[in-house]
Amino acid sequence: MRPPPSSPSCNPRFIGSFVADAHRILLHGGVLGVPGDVFDCPKGSKLLVYECSPLAYIFKCAGGESTDGRGSVLDTIPSTLKQVSPIFLGSKENVRELMAALKS
Repeated sequence: MRPPPSSPSCNPRFIGSFVADAHRILLHGGVLGVPGDVFDCPKGSKLLVYECSPLAYIFKCAGGESTDGRGSVLDTIPSTLKQVSPIFLGSKENVRELMAALKS
């Protein structure tokens, strides 16, 4: 994974496909976030077993990090096969900066 850009301006991009967006983050850096929605999907919208965990593992192997806003996605033990979760993927520095912002 590339380090975060040195300039303070980052361009937002959204392809619309979760895997394609994750691929772009791996190539160009940044953070991919699919948070929970207060009204529609308060627990998140991505399936933990089939979408979140596999991409979290790929990002970990690439030197990045993943979180659901509370802790690592890979540490989450699913209770059902269709359990959903929010997810944030990116470089360790970017994800830690995001977590600090979420906690404040």
